[in-house]
Amino acid sequence: MLSCIISVADAFDAITSERSYKQSKSLNEGIEELNECKGTQFNPRVVDVFSRAYYRNKEAVIEIHKDMGIKIS
Repeated sequence: MLSCIISVADAFDAITSERSYKQSKSLNEGIEELNECKGTQFNPRVVDVFSRAYYRNKEAVIEIHKDMGIKIS
């Protein structure tokens, strides 16, 4: 189960982070992409819990990104 949780968190970070070869997607787009891949690439229950946690704490997630100097698109 731990590997499923890490997989979702790592994918969200990769989707929402700017890379030298791609622009970052917004936090909402990251959640949408996880949901599109649940059941195939990701454990559906883990994605559901991750999504709920994000939406319940969206303001805090945005503040953490700002505090860390992470660009949010």
